[in-house]
Amino acid sequence: MMKTVKLLTIALLLAGCKNILSSDSSVHFEATIKNATIENIEDLKASFHITNNSDEEVEFSFSSSCQRAFRIKQDGQILLDSRKFFGCLTVITSLKLAPGEIVTYSINLDKVGSYMQKELDSIKPGTYQLEMFLRNDQSPKISRNFRLK
Repeated sequence: MMKTVKLLTIALLLAGCKNILSSDSSVHFEATIKNATIENIEDLKASFHITNNSDEEVEFSFSSSCQRAFRIKQDGQILLDSRKFFGCLTVITSLKLAPGEIVTYSINLDKVGSYMQKELDSIKPGTYQLEMFLRNDQSPKISRNFRLK
């Protein structure tokens, strides 16, 4: 089994896509928060952007059907981690970006449903960090601060 996994990993690396882990990578990660000060935690809206600034296709590989995640932190402590709430299929998936392509993922806490409500209710007024990232080892964790009144 391990031999199959190793061969599959090697095949993915040799698939002809640019290795985005190289230090000269032209992939840019950016995050934005619509309003840095909000009245209710459910009002938090953010975007996570990935831009391929290179002249080659790039590919991100994932070990599940979930490709992105976010966390809410305060003073280094994780208060909410989206990975605990989303069921993911155990299947290899990928995200390919053509040269110049931008992909944007949105985070809208008013649309997450009741399954996260207990954790959202525990977030009291204060200053927090929203950390957004791809669910692999190739993505940096991009943080933006916000304040809950």
